[in-house]
Amino acid sequence: MTRVLIVGNGRMGTIIRELVEADESCELAGIVGIETMGTLAEEAPEADVVIDFSHKDMLPHVEAYVQCTNAALVSGTTGYDEDEMARVRALGGHAPVIHSANYSLGVAVLRRLAAEAAEALDGFDIEIVETHHNQKVDAPSGTAKLLLDAVNPAGEFDPV
Repeated sequence: MTRVLIVGNGRMGTIIRELVEADESCELAGIVGIETMGTLAEEAPEADVVIDFSHKDMLPHVEAYVQCTNAALVSGTTGYDEDEMARVRALGGHAPVIHSANYSLGVAVLRRLAAEAAEALDGFDIEIVETHHNQKVDAPSGTAKLLLDAVNPAGEFDPV
């Protein structure tokens, strides 16, 4: 049975908790939210995998947990700067790590199509416009940045 520790108790954390609880091959080891983040390195239960859909401020605590336990990390947290992303990648030296700004199949297909369109339409002006609910924490979103990287992989153009 795979023991799952969820970091983040917002919308995605709640959905993931429901999925873990419904999966007979998984056991919910615990949930850590922003209010209990200090317990992650010291008191968090043992887990095989950490699923992190929290806030970028949780990174030091997630880092400490993965380094201490070697639990695999699945991260969907966005808003990291380049140094923080380097720290997430470096955790791969301790345990398996996967990070994506968006795990949706539809967004993965859209990213690929956007990259192909940008290549085929060289010289065209491309604009990414996004709209969110009023509780969206990071803007531009990780998904918007993911799409920007797809249409501007060399970073030739400055986003406005």
